[in-house]
Amino acid sequence: MDGPTLPVPMRGWPFLNIDNGIALSIMHALFYPINLYIIFGKAIFMKITLFYAIVSICLFFNISTAISDYDANLEILEAIIDEETNEGRAIVSLYDPDVNSSSSSQNLVNITISGWESTTLRLIETGNDTGSFLGTIGMGGASTIINANIGAGVGDTITVTFTDDPDASGGISVVEDTAEVVAGSLSASPTPSVTPTPSTVSTEVSGKITSDTTWKKENSPYLVTGNILVNEGITLTIEEGVTVKLEEDKAIQVEGEIIARGKEGDEITFTANTEDYWNYIYFSNTSIGANFDDNGNYQNGSILEYCIIENASGSYDLGNGAVIIDGTNPYINHCTIQNNYASGIYASNVSGVFKITTCVISNNFANGVAGGIYIDGSTDQMTVTISDSTIENNTAWRGNYGGGIYLYSDDSDNIISIYNNKINNNDAGDGDGGGIYISGNYYNDSGHITIYNNTISGNTANVGSGIGCYYTNAKIYYNIISNNDEDGISISNSSNSRSTTISSNMIFNNTGHGIRSYGSHTITI
Repeated sequence: MDGPTLPVPMRGWPFLNIDNGIALSIMHALFYPINLYIIFGKAIFMKITLFYAIVSICLFFNISTAISDYDANLEILEAIIDEETNEGRAIVSLYDPDVNSSSSSQNLVNITISGWESTTLRLIETGNDTGSFLGTIGMGGASTIINANIGAGVGDTITVTFTDDPDASGGISVVEDTAEVVAGSLSASPTPSVTPTPSTVSTEVSGKITSDTTWKKENSPYLVTGNILVNEGITLTIEEGVTVKLEEDKAIQVEGEIIARGKEGDEITFTANTEDYWNYIYFSNTSIGANFDDNGNYQNGSILEYCIIENASGSYDLGNGAVIIDGTNPYINHCTIQNNYASGIYASNVSGVFKITTCVISNNFANGVAGGIYIDGSTDQMTVTISDSTIENNTAWRGNYGGGIYLYSDDSDNIISIYNNKINNNDAGDGDGGGIYISGNYYNDSGHITIYNNTISGNTANVGSGIGCYYTNAKIYYNIISNNDEDGISISNSSNSRSTTISSNMIFNNTGHGIRSYGSHTITI
């Protein structure tokens, strides 16, 4: 029988190597009674049983198996920066068949690489069952090839380390290699072109992203161990199917651009790494907003598409939302934003074209206004669309305004359209606007507001449990407004200069009034 040798040290004997087959034969024989007859002086017979034999062997033998036949070999093949372009890379190889967990597919392994800081470098097996791994990391201004960039310049020393467990002796050892970063031209990358099975080992990320970076599906999941900052002018692209797990109280702040475009059935997920909440995704006013063509089709700019965003807690300083937007306008499309201890979306100082389309925003609990969506315009014109979405089971607890949607507009040029949505079972507690709360400024025109073709049902508020409109010129038509726990529609303007049109709606089975009006204004039904 072929196989590794079992080292067997015997007490008082030289060290013996016993072949697997022999060792198994010996152990097999021990399962039969051994009759040993000893004549000493008189005819004295002694029978030695299996138990005695096993105990004797345990006293005299110590059998152990050496699992590994290999010591790992780790080497930096290249560490070059082109000083003209400031683009560079390091290429690292590892040979260790012991970490080849699958012989039928290409495997992945993590090592640590250090320059100005340390990070994880993901290596990919060069083929099925080769035991040879390669990986590339960018340096200088290079965009990433597989892994996040590492800070290093010409003349600096980089170090790679790998924990070899087990090594050839059956123990644990740490192997490393170092190299000086040199100036030179980049040759074609020897990094293998493969599509490995997605790893269950997390790729750890944190800190500033200072060059265009892609988080790849093959390196998923990504574990955010420290706050992420996407620098101004920089793009973070997240591939479909990537899972991003954030540690407690960690956040992603976008001052540049984020392109996170999943696909149906292959969504991008932002979630907590443990049972504790992470913070938020924050788009600052320096981030690149979305641009659309004349037909309203997305062209470029920041986008969250087919993303799942859950288990976030928002921010008391920046805004109480899982997704926080300040003075910009990313496109949010086909996203599920759920189970957050914050508003689903919290957008302030909005300007330009801001769209939330075909989303599910549910089961969010805000310790303030707006359980589902909060939008507050700036002094600049904004065009807001909330359409074809499901907004349900959200709660505005202490703020008590807008269980489903809270929207504030005080610019006469603003255009706001809320249509084709299901806005159900949201709760504004003792406040206003269980389904929708929309308000303008007492002194300024609120702009053009239309609410149409929505189903607004089962919402709770003290006033306007379906829709609450205040100081606005709103047009409300073709909606089904039913079974809300107070008024279907509540309107309060206190100004003859405001006019509300309510037309062709089905308003029924609400606990309070179908339509309730406060103040002096014009209502057209």
